[in-house]
Amino acid sequence: MKNKPSPYAQTDFQEDESIHIFKSSIDRKRIKTDIKSRDKYPNFDGYIEVVDDDQCSIGKFELQVKTIKNSTGTFYCKPELINYSEITTLPILLILVKIDQKKTYWKHLIRENAILTEEEKSYKFIITDEDLIQENKNYIFDWITILNDYQQRILNYKSIESMIVFNEFTTPPINTNKEQIEFYQLFVDQLNNGIERTFPFLKKYKFTDVWKLGVAIQKYNNGTSFGIFAIPNGKTDLLIKEINTKKRINPFDNNHRFLQFFSSIEKESNYLSLSNRFLKNYLLDVIKNRAFFFKNLDLATECVFSFVQQYHFILGIKKSNKYDLRKIKHRLSFYFPIWISVALDTIEYPPHIPHIDISLFTLNRTEEINKKTRNIVKNRINYKLKDSLLFHSEDTNLFHVQQSLNLLINNNINEISSPFPAPNYTLIKKNKGFYPWELYTKSDIKKTIESFYSKIFYIINDFCIDNNFPAEFLIKIKNSYKFIVVAQINKNLNQPGGIEITLFHVETLQETNPCGDIIFLYDLDFIKKNYSYEWFESGFELGGNKYKLNSWQSSIDIGIFHRKPYYDFLYKYLESQASEFFKSERIF
Repeated sequence: MKNKPSPYAQTDFQEDESIHIFKSSIDRKRIKTDIKSRDKYPNFDGYIEVVDDDQCSIGKFELQVKTIKNSTGTFYCKPELINYSEITTLPILLILVKIDQKKTYWKHLIRENAILTEEEKSYKFIITDEDLIQENKNYIFDWITILNDYQQRILNYKSIESMIVFNEFTTPPINTNKEQIEFYQLFVDQLNNGIERTFPFLKKYKFTDVWKLGVAIQKYNNGTSFGIFAIPNGKTDLLIKEINTKKRINPFDNNHRFLQFFSSIEKESNYLSLSNRFLKNYLLDVIKNRAFFFKNLDLATECVFSFVQQYHFILGIKKSNKYDLRKIKHRLSFYFPIWISVALDTIEYPPHIPHIDISLFTLNRTEEINKKTRNIVKNRINYKLKDSLLFHSEDTNLFHVQQSLNLLINNNINEISSPFPAPNYTLIKKNKGFYPWELYTKSDIKKTIESFYSKIFYIINDFCIDNNFPAEFLIKIKNSYKFIVVAQINKNLNQPGGIEITLFHVETLQETNPCGDIIFLYDLDFIKKNYSYEWFESGFELGGNKYKLNSWQSSIDIGIFHRKPYYDFLYKYLESQASEFFKSERIF
């Protein structure tokens, strides 16, 4: 017939069927769906909301539902979808459905979970049975962990919400002179340019859902004070306003901690120093909260291994030098939340703490108490979970642990062990001490030093490049630049553990005998006894090569013996470099 109406798309049935299978595979009591079929939006199929057993909301996801072939173990998506995940204000779940098998898989749609193809035209997600939505409801806890991470970031930066609320107390400027307007224009431009161009990761980790920052002025007889407010995405507003004196606002109210008061702003003649002061604080805030996740196998191994070593009893796993990753992943999703719920009923948890700090469960727990808890967990598979609360620890980001597990498994790594030699605790009794010297042989200390410093500088550079840090944060360790790692290992030293490490960053002036980027020495006497530092800085010979000192630092706090040496060194470096970066005035 010539007058037939326009047909539906060939994929219309598949889309409806995939959504139906997904809905039938989830726990409808805990997961509330709002999914649109035949939608016209390219990156959006609807929402799902996770609720607790009392039907109170825990959090919401955006959804993207896709049909995949029965035989496939991968899914490819365009870069635009990944880019969209970084600007939307909610976390996104990618739902993948095999229609004939009636199986539904899920992935958290973020760049860190995907692999960029060689042609760089698409991203690949690897699908395993661990991603299957099953009746045991492991997926619910995984989703809650993602939501908790998102909410924890919001809690860490609650001032952003206050900055948006502050806009209610402002009005368009009335009596501000031209010079002041120009000053604040330059200040606001510098502030927003620094966030958007120089440190773009601040948009993701601190200023989520913020379009621009603005400044609100309040005049007094002896000067001017001001506050920073935030304009959310999707709203238009002036960037320079005045505080509305008709509305009462208490600057000492905890809900308005964002206000920055100066008794005489006229003395702040340099807009650069003022705006850079704010940017430095914003940057250090994100660094100190360790908000970043970085796709690096060494960091992922360290993250998972240190977590299991410390909390193995909460996972029902015996402490060991090696761990099976799939067992950890299963225990983290299933055993861990039940254990926490049972343990909370056996202790008086501090009521003033708004989240479940898992580090508190390491205190005063005997093996007898742990054994009793394990037995209860085994018999309470359907135990009511206290999952509406945030799981959090001062030194552990549970979301990062999950991401690290996924990264390792996606790279076909099934087992992890410590990257460094294990401590020998029998040496403590022999040496009657508690320093690293008493826990390791001299040979093991050397192995640890060389294993750590042969990687850490490259990890830092890759991290800074991946997160779009300014070039000044990169370490020069290519071409003519090298590191000389000098370690003194002597139990008679007046240092903790009898170990001191000095890092010399040098530039090669003449290389007769080619060597690697990192040189290890175990004696500082060749400098201390025979040469002055003036000579060392002007040029010195080592192994037939001539070098010039660029910088050096000495440390007796040996981070290689911390639980997370890579992470600790990385973030200490970032803090130090951030302070160094803002020593000079910069225009962004």
